[in-house]
Formats: sequence, C-alpha cells, structure tokens
Amino acid sequence: MIGDINLGRVFIDLTVVLGIFLAIGMGILLKFRTYKHRPAIILLLLFALTGTADVVITTHYAYLKPQMEGNPLAAYFLSFDYGIALAAFLWAFGWILLCEVFMRLNVPPLAYFTLLVLFSGHLLGMLTWADNIKAADMKTLSWILGFAYSAYFIAGLRLYDEAGGTPGGAKLQAEEAPKKGKPSAKDAPAKAKPPKAPKSS
Repeated sequence: MIGDINLGRVFIDLTVVLGIFLAIGMGILLKFRTYKHRPAIILLLLFALTGTADVVITTHYAYLKPQMEGNPLAAYFLSFDYGIALAAFLWAFGWILLCEVFMRLNVPPLAYFTLLVLFSGHLLGMLTWADNIKAADMKTLSWILGFAYSAYFIAGLRLYDEAGGTPGGAKLQAEEAPKKGKPSAKDAPAKAKPPKAPKSS
C-alpha cells in the first residue's frame, strides 16, 4: 500500500488488461481476417474500450468478492486468485474467434453485429458500477485505463492503415493481385534466339 493506492489491487487490474492484450495479440499472430477489415477494426476497438473498462472496474471492486457481481459466470471467476484474468482472456479471445468464423464464412455483417452488441453490453455493464466508483480510486483507474487505451489506439491505427475497406483487406488484395507493371516470368515473352552462323565447308 502506497498512500491510498492498493498495489495488490493495481497488480490484479493490470493482469486483467494483459489478458485482454494477449487475446487480441493472438488474433494478430494467427493472422485473423477480422483484422484486415476496417469496419471490424473500428468495432473491435470500441468493444475493447468498453470491455476493458467494464472488466477493470469489476475487478477493482469485486475481486475475491463474487457476491458483488450479478453475472454468475463472472462471479465464479472472481472467486479465486487471478481467475478474472483468465476469464478476461477467454472472453475476449472467444468473441474474436467467433467473429473470425463469420469472416471466413463470408458473412462480415454478423461479425460487425456481434462486436456492436458487445460494445453496447459492456457500456451498460460499466455504467452499473457508477454508484460504486470512489473518488479516491479515480486516479488509479484512470492510469490503468489510460495505459490500455493508448496501446489500443496505437495498435488500432496501425491495423487500420494496413487493412482495406473491402472484405479481403488492402494487404490481402495486394498479395493476391498480380503486380502492375511487373509481368511474371510466365507472362514475359520468350527471348528470340540469335540465328546460328552457317557452317563453313
């Protein structure tokens, strides 16, 4: 404890954030198509913003106090050490994986709808804690969420820049489309062989 800051509580809050980072990073490492769609990237960012705030605030006040959480599944993970960090990873990665399935089935609107519902649900979940947030905790929560949001915006801008507005994404299309002005070896015309010199008698 340093002043009014409970370092143990800050540590568990940060492990939750790192669990979400890991879930998002897994999708990048596995080259999910979801990260190649600009609409999906925007909605995924919104989901990350409200989802992280919701789970961090929940962890800050309900860690090892499951009776404070109305969701029975979340309450179970809050009941044991670091369970909520595991839950945050599984929750985030599970939904991202479902969106990836929709993308591979070529139904992006279902992925967009899923992310939009998650964004709205976590926004409402976050607001339910409004009466419990103490003024003394605002500084700690602001630093933790500021750290998470900074990482999200940096990663989001990079992914958005690399992606395209169409289903395949700019990078994916560039890989599949032939390079303009650079014909392949197959397409290049065969070089004419020089005529053979006549044999002298």
